[in-house]
Amino acid sequence: MEFLHTGLGALVAAVAVAFTAIVASKAAAALWVAVTFVARGIYWLTIGWWVNRIKAALMGY
Repeated sequence: MEFLHTGLGALVAAVAVAFTAIVASKAAAALWVAVTFVARGIYWLTIGWWVNRIKAALMGY
């Protein structure tokens, strides 16, 4: 009976670890999207706007 209890505890621990890994993976993906969005915004507000402006002046857009 002790083996059943130990095995059940190990199974619960494995499921908990797998669930934590899935949640952490989703959180990391969401964080990556948020950071990328903010970084692109900062780039556009600083460098990208000027690059676009210079390109438009050179190409005549």
